[in-house]
Amino acid sequence: MIMRSVMTRHFLVASHDIMMAAASFYLAVYLRLGAENMQYAESYLLKGTISFALICTLIFAKMRVYRGLWRYASMQDMSVIVRAVTLAILIFSTLAFLTDRNHGIPRSVPFINWMVLLVLMGGPRFLYRSLHDRNFFAPAKPSEGIKIPVLLIGVNDNAERFIRDMYRDTRAPYEVVAIADDD
Repeated sequence: MIMRSVMTRHFLVASHDIMMAAASFYLAVYLRLGAENMQYAESYLLKGTISFALICTLIFAKMRVYRGLWRYASMQDMSVIVRAVTLAILIFSTLAFLTDRNHGIPRSVPFINWMVLLVLMGGPRFLYRSLHDRNFFAPAKPSEGIKIPVLLIGVNDNAERFIRDMYRDTRAPYEVVAIADDD
């Protein structure tokens, strides 16, 4: 039962990422050409969208982009996404050049595609985490009553968890004012 749940979650995340890859190519071309010039992209838009999505599927699977849990999305997850998207763009651009010399594809499309795909993949993960942590609409700084100042000794997972808990709970009696570590 648990294995089925994990497989379903991985399938959903992989499906999301592949759909975002296909959408990012189309959006990059649209952002570059505009609505009035999209007829110039007819010769490569469908082929480019499908081939970019296929390349992304292979790269994302190899780099295990879909493995991270969205509720724990972190900068490490974003780093994996940046590397995977960069590699996919480089491979797609190289293959497009080798097959038909990028015929018709504006040179700025890969750069626009890179930015759009990062937003389409990273944005939902961090939005989900913010909503899951219930701090998306939280005030920037808790302002209820006087808090006990705390000096944390050592930087580790427990310290991070303590800081998050104190920030998340506006009624928490403590406020972290400094962290000391041997580094």
